Amino acid sequence: MNGDEIKKAYAPAAIAAASMTAAPLVYGVAAEVLRRTGYEPPLAGGQASAAACALYAAAVLPLLSLKVLGAKLGARRATAAETARSLTAAAVLKGAVCEVPAVAGLLLFVLTGRHREFFALMLLSIALQVFNFPKLAEWEEKLGPDPGRLE
Repeated sequence: MNGDEIKKAYAPAAIAAASMTAAPLVYGVAAEVLRRTGYEPPLAGGQASAAACALYAAAVLPLLSLKVLGAKLGARRATAAETARSLTAAAVLKGAVCEVPAVAGLLLFVLTGRHREFFALMLLSIALQVFNFPKLAEWEEKLGPDPGRLE
């Protein structure tokens, strides 16, 4: 693939990743609206603590799969088109996994009212999204001409 074709293949993955990076900000706005309108969470005391532990585990455990997703799905395939589809799938799946802490934080806020913890998980999610954003240089490396092949 040439440079323009690589950028054209990269664009959908970058757009999807950017959308998933912005999504936690929408959750933040929703949580802040609820908080300022006097929302009363349904859980308190021991129930709230148990829910918080479960949601923290749910927020952190999927993150362990990020490295595996990138390595398995982002590997070079037989053709450049297959590699581009694989890289796009890897970008979308990694973005979804990076969004898990924000979703868990939103649930934590809705169930327990812990807004500071929600915002901490939201920031973690955004940081993970930025760190795992698809990089054009990696796409060019994987979709460019095979370095072992003479053209």
